[in-house]
Amino acid sequence: MKKLKLSKYYFAGGYGSTFSPEEYLKIGFDIACIGESDLIIRSLINYFSGKPKKENIKSICYLENNKIKFNKKS
Repeated sequence: MKKLKLSKYYFAGGYGSTFSPEEYLKIGFDIACIGESDLIIRSLINYFSGKPKKENIKSICYLENNKIKFNKKS
């Protein structure tokens, strides 16, 4: 997905990203939601708009310096 060089952000939610978030990051998603992604949609939209920091969003997984980071679950 990143090869397309679009200025968009991609996040995964649902059953797949809850149990295999690393796989979604490997194929190009920016963030993988763990658990009920509908509960954190507002936080993700705010993050993509420039606030808050992704370290403060619960129940997500993302890459930082090529390392997978898991935030606390909500």
